[in-house]
Amino acid sequence: MSAKCVWCQSYLTNKIYIVPTSRLGACIFNCEKCNLTQSVYANLDNKHRYKSISSDADWGNVRHGKGVRLQKSIECLKDILPEIKSLIDIGSNRGNFCEWVSGAYPNISIDMVEPDRSIVDYNFKFNSLLNDRVENIDFSKKYDLLYCCHTLEHLDDIHGFFRKELTNKYIFIDVPNIEVINKTGNIEEFFIDKHTFHFSTDVIHKILLEYGFKVVKDVTDDYNITLVCKKITPLNIEHYVTDTERSRGELIKKCDRINSIMDEKKVVLYGATRIYDACIRYGKLNKEKIYYLVDDHLHGTSKSDRLLEDPPDLVIVMARSSTGIIAKKLESMGLVFEIF
Repeated sequence: MSAKCVWCQSYLTNKIYIVPTSRLGACIFNCEKCNLTQSVYANLDNKHRYKSISSDADWGNVRHGKGVRLQKSIECLKDILPEIKSLIDIGSNRGNFCEWVSGAYPNISIDMVEPDRSIVDYNFKFNSLLNDRVENIDFSKKYDLLYCCHTLEHLDDIHGFFRKELTNKYIFIDVPNIEVINKTGNIEEFFIDKHTFHFSTDVIHKILLEYGFKVVKDVTDDYNITLVCKKITPLNIEHYVTDTERSRGELIKKCDRINSIMDEKKVVLYGATRIYDACIRYGKLNKEKIYYLVDDHLHGTSKSDRLLEDPPDLVIVMARSSTGIIAKKLESMGLVFEIF
């Protein structure tokens, strides 16, 4: 049996398991290059439609798992749902999640994909329902939330799914955790015929990162990998160049104001590194008018304890990440200050 990894296209040579009760002659391979574990089948006879309540590999199409995962989905998504205006549920099944959303957040536009026509008699408000496998559908829009609960492992092509770019905001992923096989007391076959892919936490994280998603919430346990992911904002060099030019141009006006204040008052600048240098270099700040400079971490400048010994009329804070800490210190000293 010769096959390539669906993810990285390397030849699969590391056969780790022959599923003894597989109806489809499934063998389990672990890709030695990308570490994705996947099933390779001798035949695909009725793979997606065969129904069986079984502890063996032929379990499937009972269609109850997503209802079981509903409360966990709600718990994971409760913080972001208020900002969601549209969502698509890939493999909506009996509609448990979308029915809950339609009641809790009636303004969210709901689209669903569910190939099994026998279970889609939904009695709640939604926008559209597509009765086909997601791999066969061409989509014309993006959604705020892509909901994918116990669906990814059923797909035939992971790359094809992510290349559809169904969201530029959030994706919810819930898949079986292959690490459960390391537990004791296994009596059910984990590698069921309907699951093409068998994910570990490190592999699913790598897949999501490759398509530009970072994990913002992770409630993974021994049985399920459950993630809320957000699209990573791409670097925008054009914005950086334009904004830097504009911001440096605005420094002249800001520094003119400080120069005028220093004509009449004793002004201390707190922070003597890059913002300070930019003010002199691009804003024409007159450093000769500064009462003194304070920087607790820079050799050759005054330290903050001088502010109590020789209090100025005004402290101007020139900092970034430490602004909050400096502001609290100045408040505790009872000094007048402003943030540059």
